[in-house]
Amino acid sequence: MPNLKLIESNRLEVLSQALATSLSTPLSSPLTPELIVVQSRGMQRWLSMELARMHGICSNIKWPFPNTFVLDMFSRILPGITQPPLFDKDSLTLRIMDCLPDLLTHRHFARIKDYLENDEQGMKLYQFSSMMAGIYDQYVIFRPELILGWEDGKSKAAYPENWQAILWRKVIERSDPHHRARLKQLFAQEIIHADISMLPERVSIFGISYLPAFHLEVLKGLSACIDVGIYCLNPCREYWADIIPERRMARITEKDMHWESCNDLLAGMGRLGRNFLDMVLELDPEQVDLFEETEGITMLSQVQADILNLRPPGEEGVREVTDGDRSIQVHSCHSPMRETEVLLDTLLDLFEKDPDLEPRDILVMAPDIEAYAPFIRAVFDMDRDDARRIPYSISDRSFRRSSRLADALMAVLDLAGRRYEASLVMDLLDKEPVRTRFDLDEEAVSEIHAWVTGAGIRWGRDGNDKVELGLPGFAENTWQFGLRRLLLGYAMAEGEGLFAGIAPFEGMDPGSAELLGRFTDFVEKLFAAVDELRQERGPAQWSEVLLRIIDDLFTVDEDGVQEMLHLKAVVRDLEKTCQDAGFRGRLSCDVVRQHLAKAFGHAAEGSGFLERGVTFCSMLPMRSIPLKVICLMGMNHEAFPRRDYTSGLDLTAMDQRRGDRSRRDDDLYLFLEALLSARNVLSISYIGQGIQDNAPIPPSVVVSSLLEYLDRSFVNPGVARSHCLQAFSPKYFTAGTGLFSYSQDNALAARALRRQGQSGARSAELADPGEEFRTVDLERLLEFFRGPACFFLRHRLGATLPWEDETLLDREPFELAGLERYGLHQRILTERLAGKSMDADLARLRAEGVLPHGVPGELALAGLAREIDAFYPLIERAMEGRDMVRKDLALPVDGFTVTGSVNSLDGAGFLSFRYAKVTGNDLMRAWLSLLLLQAADPAAQATALHIHREGLTRINAVEEPLTVLKEFLDVYRQGLCKPVHLFPKSSHAYAEAMKKYGKDKRATQEARRTWEGSRYQRGEAGDAALLLCFAGTDPLDDEFRELALAVYGPILDAMGAGT
Repeated sequence: MPNLKLIESNRLEVLSQALATSLSTPLSSPLTPELIVVQSRGMQRWLSMELARMHGICSNIKWPFPNTFVLDMFSRILPGITQPPLFDKDSLTLRIMDCLPDLLTHRHFARIKDYLENDEQGMKLYQFSSMMAGIYDQYVIFRPELILGWEDGKSKAAYPENWQAILWRKVIERSDPHHRARLKQLFAQEIIHADISMLPERVSIFGISYLPAFHLEVLKGLSACIDVGIYCLNPCREYWADIIPERRMARITEKDMHWESCNDLLAGMGRLGRNFLDMVLELDPEQVDLFEETEGITMLSQVQADILNLRPPGEEGVREVTDGDRSIQVHSCHSPMRETEVLLDTLLDLFEKDPDLEPRDILVMAPDIEAYAPFIRAVFDMDRDDARRIPYSISDRSFRRSSRLADALMAVLDLAGRRYEASLVMDLLDKEPVRTRFDLDEEAVSEIHAWVTGAGIRWGRDGNDKVELGLPGFAENTWQFGLRRLLLGYAMAEGEGLFAGIAPFEGMDPGSAELLGRFTDFVEKLFAAVDELRQERGPAQWSEVLLRIIDDLFTVDEDGVQEMLHLKAVVRDLEKTCQDAGFRGRLSCDVVRQHLAKAFGHAAEGSGFLERGVTFCSMLPMRSIPLKVICLMGMNHEAFPRRDYTSGLDLTAMDQRRGDRSRRDDDLYLFLEALLSARNVLSISYIGQGIQDNAPIPPSVVVSSLLEYLDRSFVNPGVARSHCLQAFSPKYFTAGTGLFSYSQDNALAARALRRQGQSGARSAELADPGEEFRTVDLERLLEFFRGPACFFLRHRLGATLPWEDETLLDREPFELAGLERYGLHQRILTERLAGKSMDADLARLRAEGVLPHGVPGELALAGLAREIDAFYPLIERAMEGRDMVRKDLALPVDGFTVTGSVNSLDGAGFLSFRYAKVTGNDLMRAWLSLLLLQAADPAAQATALHIHREGLTRINAVEEPLTVLKEFLDVYRQGLCKPVHLFPKSSHAYAEAMKKYGKDKRATQEARRTWEGSRYQRGEAGDAALLLCFAGTDPLDDEFRELALAVYGPILDAMGAGT
């Protein structure tokens, strides 16, 4: 006799064996497929492999998800009646968008009308419609009687949902009303006298931890006609529907005294499974218990046995932990990157200890695998010959995150609502599908980046673009302005001046014509595409426009063909969705962008799951299939369990019932399932220490509960480990710390740290430089003394540092300040020396886009000119009618050859000028130039003059210039081997204070003030190179003092000041 059977076990392997036994009884026809309902593709893949292992083959099986299965049963019992596509959430969203505006005059919609005001682009309407579509979709499953009552006119004016009922009736008006709630109603009426031949012979529901009452009622109806088997993972063999966590026992009232406190883990995390089992048992199924006692003496095995037998912690006494028991591990880290690095070492340790362990036996889950995907690739991607390489796959990535094409298309759509900012356009150009389309490599994009910066392109297509935004129509700093400069820069020779008021871009390589042409083609096609995106149009026209944009801007290689096909299919689906919804309106680009973002954001569930090697995936229901090792990452306090966000319009929140979905309960049960599914090892990691201050951060409440349970059950379980901020900490290579690493590179770094007690690049001293460093140009020597640490990183280690001027600016200049003001001062001063007027300066600077637009730019330039006019006489007096002579020098000094060109004042010495405060770098240039002039002509009584904003500084000649040069070159030699403790600003401040006060303590205070800075001035310690070399240490030590006096002391001794 057909019936409903509930098969329970605490082990999924046992359930799979029971299913295999059931399938051994053949169906009436070998061509009839078996029907096994699962909740995920991952479960399908695991179960199919298990069945193939037991039967030798697994084929002719259909694997529907619960919703698909229910609709299939409806169609079998109700032939010719199916759910129309209108009730898919995307179609329902557009249908609500179409219907809602007609209802806004109704008195029940007054508040909604107020909300939707000033919605020119339709985004409020779309977002509200999308929310309501989701709510209605939930009603159909969890409150079908509410939906059916609305359709039958049973809502009352006083009910808070009255406007929802009106909107729903409007939505289904003139459409097929056979949604799932109506179909279930008809199903219940027809199943009683159904034609059994239309139904499958048997149905198996496997490994599903939760089903709504809607689905269970369908299964109950089917069980009257066919065999229905529910294979359910039950963590406990005892009756546990009336247990609660011990911490809640103190709060229960007398009427709730039936509740019991037993196993805290099961009581605190098992609510979802408890409710589901209760709902299934209310269907009065035939029960088959297949529980197996958990064997083993590890902590993990004993915790699973406690849950199976409903034992509270410590019931059998506090148990001893076996030596070397690492079956449960909890790792506290500083960042996701460190979590991933610790995971790699943990897995390598497990492989070393268990030769039978294979990568396919390991599952790694995170609440959001997207957030960890970049770190996983950074850590686990290795050369094939690397002994630490572990094969892996990442599942559940969304098309938006995993597709370069989707990312590029969304970037184009984003530009439709923006101002053509230079940074956004260049970011788009740097995306691989765009680079491929216009035949650009990374070097070409880098060159174009320099063009855009140099040509002064900031934002806006042209002056008219600004006028449309209600701004003055200045063409400066627009794309049209910059492209004209670039094209003239190619067409005209340097130094030819303005052409039709346009300043040609200087420095354009004559061989860059083809690259400039491809860049211009890209800009024209992009602007044409954005013009089309800014117009509202119907769904069919949107599909045409988007497909044309894809063809114009993107190209992929053979590996990306499937990705391109999927992208175009999603775009075409927009038109079909609108047709299904009966949508008759026009859509703005904002709405289309939001729609595509949702479509691209769906995870390709199951892709990559158990495909090869270690599987990384998101934490989804029934993902915790039984494997030897299960690892959980990202178990952070704020991230897990995830919170329930319920709309205030959702009526189910006002009347909660058993069986309603709760994301928090889902996550709690997911963790419990992971704990039960790990056969050998459960490894958990979380961000438990602040990356800035190392302050402790609590883990997820589920981790805290597990740790508390272990402390109450075992003697010194010792499962928690706190990890270091850096993977190269010596603690990982020191016995007795409990920390370890398999990285040879980190071992070398840790060895150097241990040897010198320092960190980073400063820990190692390189060998003496080769011959290429023996010939030193003056400019290169000055570069060294401007920043010894930066020089060492760049020229000896080949490191590239992030410079602030690499960032494209997205706004035109509004004022002249900082480096911009300084640069214009020097430029105007150069123009004055060449005899040019202010009018010529204004025309040229405006044509280059470096001045604020309009009158503010004229006033700013006039102010700069006045300052230079007051400064210029100082230079004239210093020169006293003498000419500047350029001297090319080459001097052998202590194994080095120092070369360079020095500006000599008619044989009398060195002269430099700069409209700014005098700095240590100014003094260094004057000093080294003077030493070279003296060494080249010892008989000359040369001096060095530096004219600055505050007057004139004179540096007198020294008696033995070659000796002093030798000392400076010795510092240079040290700086080529290691980062020396010489810092231009702080060292100069120290030497100056020592000369002024003669007290080391006072001088050190001045140096530290310069090094650390204040709230008003950035300290020298914030320099990127210095952070890399000296972070975490105090470099203002004896070496610092000695070098400061050795380098800046002689300069200060030789100085005299005057005006």
